[in-house]
Amino acid sequence: MQNASICFSEYARKIAAVSAKVQPESIDQAKNLLMAAIRSGKSILACGNGGSAAIINHMACDMNKGIAADTALRPRFLSLCGEPSLLTATANDYGYDRAFDLPLSLWMQPGDLLLAVSSSGNSPNILRALEFTKSIGNRSILLCGFSGGKGLALADVPIHVPSDNYGIVEDVHQMLLHAITQNIRVSEALPGAELKL
Repeated sequence: MQNASICFSEYARKIAAVSAKVQPESIDQAKNLLMAAIRSGKSILACGNGGSAAIINHMACDMNKGIAADTALRPRFLSLCGEPSLLTATANDYGYDRAFDLPLSLWMQPGDLLLAVSSSGNSPNILRALEFTKSIGNRSILLCGFSGGKGLALADVPIHVPSDNYGIVEDVHQMLLHAITQNIRVSEALPGAELKL
């Protein structure tokens, strides 16, 4: 039986190899879209399923607490996964594939930004969210893995993590969002801010 430490070393090696394949320009484009939304007072609405929902909720904390605490920026970041009563009521009454586009139809205003995370890039509710966003002329970012799925062509800025290992895709997605939020905090830090990165 393989030691856990050997498994970890191999896992870390794979994360490094996959991370090196992520297109740098897509990371910068995503950061620029996020900054444009924040600076113009627009909302960033975000969604994902399962582990991707946890990643989105984590970024809500990093955006609304971390960035707001250390900079003069005031992000308006809303996780569509953060209210289980609404999420489950929508899914129960209309089907889980409508779990995100229906709330978007209520909350999304012109100029707002969608941030979606889907390891497969094929989750029906994520695709509907991307399609709705495009239909009203707003822009979207998608973090995806595997082959990229149908979402790769729907998002304005896709960040593709080319791996078929769920854990590695999710870990790199989390790393990407941490890197982007930390880059924003460092570049926009208030004088004398003690950044705890």
